[in-house]
Amino acid sequence: MKRHKRLIVHRQAVVNTLTTGPWLKRVRKDDEQHPVPVRMFSYSTPPTAIAPSNGEIVHGDNILNKLNVSHVDMDGNDITAGLAQLSSGDFLSVGGRTYNIVAPVVADVSGTFSYVTVDPEVQLQAGVYPVTAWKGAA
Repeated sequence: MKRHKRLIVHRQAVVNTLTTGPWLKRVRKDDEQHPVPVRMFSYSTPPTAIAPSNGEIVHGDNILNKLNVSHVDMDGNDITAGLAQLSSGDFLSVGGRTYNIVAPVVADVSGTFSYVTVDPEVQLQAGVYPVTAWKGAA
Protein backbone atom coordinates (compact mmCIF):
# COMPACT_ATOMS: atom_id res chain seq x y z
CA MET A 1 0.00 0.00 0.00
CA LYS A 2 1.38 3.39 -1.00
CA ARG A 3 1.50 6.24 1.40
CA HIS A 4 0.89 9.68 0.08
CA LYS A 5 2.67 12.62 1.55
CA ARG A 6 0.39 15.44 2.47
CA LEU A 7 1.59 18.82 1.39
CA ILE A 8 0.46 21.48 3.76
CA VAL A 9 0.93 25.05 2.67
CA HIS A 10 0.80 27.75 5.28
CA ARG A 11 0.19 31.29 4.21
CA GLN A 12 2.24 33.87 5.98
CA ALA A 13 0.01 36.40 7.63
CA VAL A 14 0.67 39.74 6.07
CA VAL A 15 0.06 42.73 8.23
CA ASN A 16 0.15 46.09 6.55
CA THR A 17 1.66 48.24 9.26
CA LEU A 18 1.30 51.96 8.88
CA THR A 19 4.03 54.47 9.49
CA THR A 20 5.17 57.98 9.00
CA GLY A 21 8.88 57.70 8.96
CA PRO A 22 9.76 54.45 10.68
CA TRP A 23 6.33 53.88 12.36
CA LEU A 24 3.91 53.39 9.50
CA LYS A 25 5.26 51.26 6.69
CA ARG A 26 3.96 48.10 5.12
CA VAL A 27 5.68 45.08 6.63
CA ARG A 28 4.81 41.49 7.43
CA LYS A 29 4.14 41.09 11.13
CA ASP A 30 6.09 37.81 11.18
CA ASP A 31 9.06 39.16 9.19
CA GLU A 32 12.11 39.13 11.48
CA GLN A 33 14.14 41.34 9.13
CA HIS A 34 11.43 44.01 9.09
CA PRO A 35 9.76 43.94 12.50
CA VAL A 36 6.56 45.89 13.18
CA PRO A 37 7.67 49.42 14.10
CA VAL A 38 6.98 50.53 17.67
CA ARG A 39 6.48 53.97 19.21
CA MET A 40 6.52 54.72 22.93
CA PHE A 41 3.65 56.62 24.58
CA SER A 42 2.63 57.50 28.12
CA TYR A 43 -0.87 56.09 28.69
CA SER A 44 -3.15 57.81 31.20
CA THR A 45 -6.67 57.11 32.49
CA PRO A 46 -8.08 60.33 33.97
CA PRO A 47 -11.72 60.57 35.15
CA THR A 48 -12.53 62.81 32.17
CA ALA A 49 -10.97 62.49 28.70
CA ILE A 50 -8.80 65.51 27.92
CA ALA A 51 -6.38 66.57 25.21
CA PRO A 52 -3.15 64.57 25.54
CA SER A 53 0.27 66.15 25.94
CA ASN A 54 2.98 65.29 23.41
CA GLY A 55 3.86 61.61 23.77
CA GLU A 56 0.62 60.72 25.54
CA ILE A 57 -2.50 58.63 24.94
CA VAL A 58 -5.49 59.59 27.11
CA HIS A 59 -8.15 56.92 27.77
CA GLY A 60 -10.69 58.73 29.95
CA ASP A 61 -12.99 56.92 32.37
CA ASN A 62 -15.98 58.79 30.92
CA ILE A 63 -15.46 57.75 27.27
CA LEU A 64 -14.09 54.19 27.23
CA ASN A 65 -14.48 53.68 23.47
CA LYS A 66 -12.14 56.55 22.54
CA LEU A 67 -8.39 56.96 22.75
CA ASN A 68 -7.06 60.51 22.44
CA VAL A 69 -3.69 59.96 20.73
CA SER A 70 -1.05 62.70 20.54
CA HIS A 71 0.32 63.40 17.06
CA VAL A 72 3.83 63.29 18.58
CA ASP A 73 5.31 60.24 20.36
CA MET A 74 7.63 60.33 23.40
CA ASP A 75 10.69 60.57 21.12
CA GLY A 76 9.33 63.62 19.30
CA ASN A 77 8.33 61.79 16.09
CA ASP A 78 5.29 63.25 14.30
CA ILE A 79 2.81 60.47 13.48
CA THR A 80 -0.03 62.68 12.21
CA ALA A 81 -0.05 61.27 8.67
CA GLY A 82 0.07 57.68 9.94
CA LEU A 83 -2.87 58.19 12.30
CA ALA A 84 -4.87 59.73 9.44
CA GLN A 85 -4.48 56.47 7.47
CA LEU A 86 -6.14 54.36 10.18
CA SER A 87 -9.84 53.53 9.82
CA SER A 88 -12.49 50.94 10.63
CA GLY A 89 -11.08 47.40 10.52
CA ASP A 90 -7.53 48.44 11.41
CA PHE A 91 -5.73 47.75 14.70
CA LEU A 92 -3.87 49.65 17.40
CA SER A 93 -1.89 47.79 20.05
CA VAL A 94 -0.99 49.49 23.33
CA GLY A 95 1.24 47.51 25.66
CA GLY A 96 0.14 44.22 24.12
CA ARG A 97 -3.60 45.03 24.32
CA THR A 98 -4.94 45.03 20.76
CA TYR A 99 -7.80 47.38 20.04
CA ASN A 100 -9.99 47.07 16.93
CA ILE A 101 -10.53 50.46 15.33
CA VAL A 102 -14.27 50.72 14.70
CA ALA A 103 -14.60 54.16 13.06
CA PRO A 104 -12.45 56.49 10.97
CA VAL A 105 -9.79 58.31 13.00
CA VAL A 106 -10.74 61.97 13.49
CA ALA A 107 -8.20 64.73 14.09
CA ASP A 108 -9.15 67.22 16.81
CA VAL A 109 -9.63 70.81 15.66
CA SER A 110 -6.49 71.77 17.62
CA GLY A 111 -4.42 69.66 15.21
CA THR A 112 -2.37 68.20 18.08
CA PHE A 113 -4.14 64.85 18.57
CA SER A 114 -6.66 62.44 17.06
CA TYR A 115 -9.67 60.54 18.40
CA VAL A 116 -9.43 56.79 17.80
CA THR A 117 -12.70 54.86 18.40
CA VAL A 118 -11.89 51.36 19.67
CA ASP A 119 -13.27 48.05 20.84
CA PRO A 120 -12.92 46.50 23.40
CA GLU A 121 -13.71 49.33 25.80
CA VAL A 122 -11.01 48.23 28.25
CA GLN A 123 -8.47 50.43 30.00
CA LEU A 124 -4.92 49.45 30.89
CA GLN A 125 -3.06 50.56 33.98
CA ALA A 126 -1.51 54.00 33.53
CA GLY A 127 2.12 53.80 32.42
CA VAL A 128 4.53 53.95 29.49
CA TYR A 129 3.79 51.44 26.74
CA PRO A 130 4.97 50.43 23.28
CA VAL A 131 2.37 51.23 20.62
CA THR A 132 1.96 49.73 17.14
CA ALA A 133 -0.69 50.10 14.45
CA TRP A 134 -1.53 48.11 11.34
CA LYS A 135 -4.09 47.78 8.60
CA GLY A 136 -6.69 45.04 8.78
CA ALA A 137 -7.04 42.43 6.06
CA ALA A 138 -7.92 44.05 2.75
